[in-house]
Amino acid sequence: MKRLLVTLLVFIASIWLGLQMQRDSGYVMIAYNGRTAEMSIWIALAGLLITFFATYALIKLIKKTTQVGSTLQRWKKQQRIMVARHLTKRGLLTLAEGQWQKAEKNLSRGAKYSDMPWLNYIAAAKAAQEQADLLKREHYLQEAFTAHPEAQVAISLTQAQLQLDSQQWEQALVTLANLLKQEPNNPFAYKLLKQVYIQLNDWDSLLALLPILRKSQALPIFELDELETKAYYYKLQQAKLLTLAKAQSIWQTIPRYLRKNPSLIQSYSELLIGFKQMDEAVELLQNSLKKQWDNNLIRLYGLAPSSTVGKQLSVAENWLPGQAKNPELLRCLGRLSIYNQLWGKARDYLEASLAAQPNPETYVELAKLLEKLGQPQEAMRYYREGLLQVTYQETEYLSNPG
Repeated sequence: MKRLLVTLLVFIASIWLGLQMQRDSGYVMIAYNGRTAEMSIWIALAGLLITFFATYALIKLIKKTTQVGSTLQRWKKQQRIMVARHLTKRGLLTLAEGQWQKAEKNLSRGAKYSDMPWLNYIAAAKAAQEQADLLKREHYLQEAFTAHPEAQVAISLTQAQLQLDSQQWEQALVTLANLLKQEPNNPFAYKLLKQVYIQLNDWDSLLALLPILRKSQALPIFELDELETKAYYYKLQQAKLLTLAKAQSIWQTIPRYLRKNPSLIQSYSELLIGFKQMDEAVELLQNSLKKQWDNNLIRLYGLAPSSTVGKQLSVAENWLPGQAKNPELLRCLGRLSIYNQLWGKARDYLEASLAAQPNPETYVELAKLLEKLGQPQEAMRYYREGLLQVTYQETEYLSNPG
């Protein structure tokens, strides 16, 4: 209906225009540079319309030609993106399959036209590291930084992880320190920093880091507690190379609740025994053993003859009713009896300890006692038994190292 109406209007307009042209054709004169041209107004109008439509058609043609060029460019770009995606996909697949060389090649080639080239470079860095090419690894990481500076945190964390994997502890420390200047509340960075401090045996720095790890809840509470104990334990171990005063100072810096920990008490007692501070060691061990039994501590108790070694023996014998067949306590009593020159009692305790559980230390103590008692043949027999026990333990360890 609409089309019919338009056709009718055009038809009426054409009739009206034809009548007007017959009635009065008019004229147009154009003068230029001394020359004139005359034509009817209708011819002039027709010329203008033809010129207009010709110009319009020409513009459209030029525009379409330009659009074809742009379309071609867009098509080429789209093709490159598709190729990049394909290479990236293949690269990630070969990376997961452990084909490091292929993965690196595909990922680096796909990075140029990738939607996220920095991810390609990070993955390529991992592939390079697996090939032990650390220079290439750093090159790819730098390319990732350049491609997407906004992803600096993610790239730095990846760099630190790769450095840790390749045991570059100092480099990882620098990377994490720079990262934490920019983002001081990143819990994962602190977790990685914890690993660095452990590998560098930097226990003071680890202890300073623990409050931050607790606040950020970067690790479970039980793991943080273990870390704190471990840090103080190794600080005490390092104190063996220091003075007695320094060792005592370290012990005083340990929180009270941790000074009840058997492993820390053991470590500090060993220090005191090494520095010949037997009375202090015995007092510490006695107080601990009254509250909780520990075979490692009872062993040390027997290695620390105090100035009141007779009283020390009596205290240890009071533990017998509850630990009558404990080989560690029996060996401890044997040693304390030797310190008190109670040779017969010492022999009985040491033999009872061996009956409860054969142990190289007990064999040696008994052999030394028998030498003192003028029984070299018996002493040699126990030395031999002790040596066989050591050999047996080593063989067992090699067979079942776990």
